[in-house]
Amino acid sequence: MIECKICKKQFNVLTTHLQKAHKMPKKVYRELYHTDEFVSPELKEKLQVAQESHREEKSAFAKQQWSDGTLKGKPRK
Repeated sequence: MIECKICKKQFNVLTTHLQKAHKMPKKVYRELYHTDEFVSPELKEKLQVAQESHREEKSAFAKQQWSDGTLKGKPRK
């Protein structure tokens, strides 16, 4: 989790909290607290794993379409 430096509460994503609870844009918070951390390390890791998995699935799908000739919607002769 990532801690809001204003109210000390913990969040996965800080930007929505800053806007709703403190009426503060991300840019102002960044300047006041000298940080670029707005997403918790745990969430970053989950997103990275999901992105890698999606990339692998997309690649496998494209390879399958290429091998059977349907990549561009035209079957191979």
